[in-house]
Amino acid sequence: MRIIASAMATVALAAGMTAPTTGPQWTACHTNIKCAYLTVPVDWNRPDGPTTQIELGLLPAKDPAHKRGSLVVATGGPTTTAAVMDAFPQGFDDLRQWYDIVGMDPRGMGWDNHVACGRATEVGSGEDPSRAGWLAYRRQNAAFDATCHQAGAALVNHLSTWQVAHDLDAVRAALGEDKLTYFGNSYGTVYAQAYAELFPGRINRMFLDSVLDHSYGDLYRLVAPDARVTEQNFHLFADWCGKNAQCALHGQDVVKAWDDLVAKAEKTPLPAGPGKTVTATNVRLRSALYVTGTPSATSLWVELGKDIDQAVKGNAAAFLPDHSQPPDGTSVHKQMVCADYPVNTDYDYVTSAENRIRREAPRVGWTQVKSNFGMCSGLRRTETWRPHPLRVRDVPPILLSAGTRDNATPISMGQHVSAQLPGSRFVPSDSGHAGYLRGDPCLRAYVHAYLLDGTLPPPGATCLTP
Repeated sequence: MRIIASAMATVALAAGMTAPTTGPQWTACHTNIKCAYLTVPVDWNRPDGPTTQIELGLLPAKDPAHKRGSLVVATGGPTTTAAVMDAFPQGFDDLRQWYDIVGMDPRGMGWDNHVACGRATEVGSGEDPSRAGWLAYRRQNAAFDATCHQAGAALVNHLSTWQVAHDLDAVRAALGEDKLTYFGNSYGTVYAQAYAELFPGRINRMFLDSVLDHSYGDLYRLVAPDARVTEQNFHLFADWCGKNAQCALHGQDVVKAWDDLVAKAEKTPLPAGPGKTVTATNVRLRSALYVTGTPSATSLWVELGKDIDQAVKGNAAAFLPDHSQPPDGTSVHKQMVCADYPVNTDYDYVTSAENRIRREAPRVGWTQVKSNFGMCSGLRRTETWRPHPLRVRDVPPILLSAGTRDNATPISMGQHVSAQLPGSRFVPSDSGHAGYLRGDPCLRAYVHAYLLDGTLPPPGATCLTP
């Protein structure tokens, strides 16, 4: 672990908390950003107890003399915010005309300072759909969980969004801001929902992109929207592939080709190289992964078309499961997700939800049940922040957006969260995940007007293609 420098004193918890007299002491760390640490309680219910440090990243305003303050950013997970800012600073260029961009990585998940879990045994959890396969994965996941608790001690027991919302308010105070100006993307929108409940009077402006709904704890209601969009994207891929010369299946009925391949794999695993085979489940899981709805999807669609074509011709190696893991600083993110969404992971319950969704999304969508929440199987129960309808009053207008092709945070989730935020405005777009950061010009124009002077898009505003 690379330690940069401790940049702040412990932040007080009192309701009348005042900002420290000195702000972050930013230190050069990576290619494009500066870094600092903020010391906070491990448990905000015990402000005088043990402490931990959260990492901050900085892209400074282009004109410091005329900046409007700090815009705190959380891009979601599992990739750290600091890594996104460092690798993709151009995504924040427009906002740097007015703000210092301060990225906050959630507790335990920093780029340089994180809970160093062991490597999880696999990414997906639906490769063996049998009860025995599920129980085997549960044991493997429990072993992974033990490495996190061993490395993170008490901190892992307090990886919930309730704690992160308090950390976020500590960042606001440490930056010397009376009120928080915030850009949350993906899982960063869950932190915002908690902040709006806990600190409604401390919000200046919030833009939430690719919104994850924290209202539901039922597995079917959580996954069904994702499954429907994944299924929709599969058919968009098939239609594009059949008509586009870039695709190896150009001119064919792509859905039929895929169906025939899966049916063949159901009977006999497909050859995938010396001593290796691929099951129908492997084909479904890999296909679901490659029909992502992001604007960069075309390259993935080209690859998926080629992979199907090669499998039909006798080599299904491309559908072998990929068990490569993200860096240690991101693998612990599953503890946060499972604390915020403590769903029932018993085999019968999960299978029941899977079967129900399979009637709506029969090809690839239904695989999202285990792909999304199988990772919670075998994890010990820690402090939770359970899903519930938002309890928000007296907040300023909040701007939200989501894309019609985003299967990670489906558009229906953003619409449902927006309906629970009084005075908010929701702008749909044709983008996939992270429409703002991926450069949707229509959306960016609305966001800039809002973050600059609070101007909301007009009612019914949309970034959908006519």
